[in-house]
Amino acid sequence: MSPIGGQGSLRLMYRANVTNIRHHELRYLDNGPLGNTFAYYVVAVGNDGGYTGSMKDVYSAGLMQSTSTKTSPLDQWGNVKIPRLPEANASKADTNGWIPVPQDAVQVEAYSSLFGLPIVGLEEFNDRDLNFTVETAYLDLSCPPIDYVPNTPSNHDFSILNITCLDCVYSQSEIGKVRSASLLGPPLPEFTVAEKENATISAPRTIHFSSFVKHLSQVSCAVTQRLVETFIECIAGNCAATKIRPSRTDHRSENVTSFDYWASDALDMITEDSKVRQSGPSSATSASALFLQRPDLLPLQIIGQDISSVKGGFVNLSTINPEVFEARASMLLNAVLQTFMSPTEFAGNLPTNFTKYGPGHIPAKGLVTVANNKSAWAEADPFNLPPPIWHLADPETPFLGASTNATVTRYTEVYKPSYAWVVLLVLSAALLFCAGAIGIIVRFATIIPDFFDPVLGLTYSNEYMPPVAQQGLLNPEERLKVLARTRVQLGYVDDGGMFKKVVFGEADRVKPLEKGTLYQ
Repeated sequence: MSPIGGQGSLRLMYRANVTNIRHHELRYLDNGPLGNTFAYYVVAVGNDGGYTGSMKDVYSAGLMQSTSTKTSPLDQWGNVKIPRLPEANASKADTNGWIPVPQDAVQVEAYSSLFGLPIVGLEEFNDRDLNFTVETAYLDLSCPPIDYVPNTPSNHDFSILNITCLDCVYSQSEIGKVRSASLLGPPLPEFTVAEKENATISAPRTIHFSSFVKHLSQVSCAVTQRLVETFIECIAGNCAATKIRPSRTDHRSENVTSFDYWASDALDMITEDSKVRQSGPSSATSASALFLQRPDLLPLQIIGQDISSVKGGFVNLSTINPEVFEARASMLLNAVLQTFMSPTEFAGNLPTNFTKYGPGHIPAKGLVTVANNKSAWAEADPFNLPPPIWHLADPETPFLGASTNATVTRYTEVYKPSYAWVVLLVLSAALLFCAGAIGIIVRFATIIPDFFDPVLGLTYSNEYMPPVAQQGLLNPEERLKVLARTRVQLGYVDDGGMFKKVVFGEADRVKPLEKGTLYQ
């Protein structure tokens, strides 16, 4: 039992994680109805239809991220990127419609934007695991083959990359109000049956791209919005989107986008950023155009360096595969929209006071959440919303934040008993203790081995022990039988001499020893 007890003491406990699960609210950029109203009232109306120069720098910073960052699940500032809905992997969807998002060897075009989604409240959970879902919208393009017209004449004031919306209605006309209201959703009216059947009103709008340097390449693409729900997992502060599916709460039309409401300024910013006012060999293409051609390279052209399949280094859109162009161009559009919706969101250090981000809501029901009463919205239109919207649209607010509940898992390392070894240790220890106790009891109860043998030796030829002395030689067993009830002791006998003689004999024949007496 001793080896079992020894092993049991070594294996008595083991280390394990105790799981503690709780829920915590997070806020993230709402690019749905409330996000669009915020952009309209703060950017479009507040800036009189313009934009600040620093917003262009934010957009340029997104283009200047390294290749490894562009292909990673996080942007340069640690915000989680929303992937494009992978149509090719739809067959891998689970019973809840979730489609897995590849985590390794992804292309730049796998994501919907150059920027990730800013999320408030994650910082305090860097030592824990959590998962949550976010609902977002991103622009998608559908493009035909790109036209190429060589040797196109141009003047000295042109845009290397020109982006416009050919049929978007920006004025407060009836069509503009109808499409904008459909973009924002309830409590504003959406498309009626007649409007849905009228392609002039309900069909997707067209974004026109053209590269106009020595040679003209151009294409017109239908622009729609994809309403998606993304599952995000964070392990010890490292977050990534792992699953995605079409939104199950947002049922707005995919044919209306921010370009139907306020986003013309965003297109103008890309176009203005691409302008060149000097022709000749020193002219260089823009970062946006270079991204369309080679997103895997830093979009910084060196004079004389040709990366664009056109002599002189200028982008020829027709050399880009249409499907690839759709993905890259939509990334630019989504990035510039994020820049307008929240130019201060990307660098972090966001306020943790959730009241600054408006009331908690899911994006599809943002306007319903802040609507104070039905009557206030009865005659409302997207360009003249009731006061609650104005109160939320504080220019100092980083963005209007949708809410979600994260499941936070904390693992605490503890020691736990190994019950099998505990039982073996207790049993072996108990048996060993019992064996030792019985040994002690037997030791005191059985004195023959330690005491009786030397005493028995003193009985041989002992004249002071007549019972055995008279019977001659006896073996030990016979001698024990004779002396079974005989009491013996060390004592003395007085033989009349100077000293008293010490002997061993029967107690009634030998006197007990006395203190202070000399014995021989």
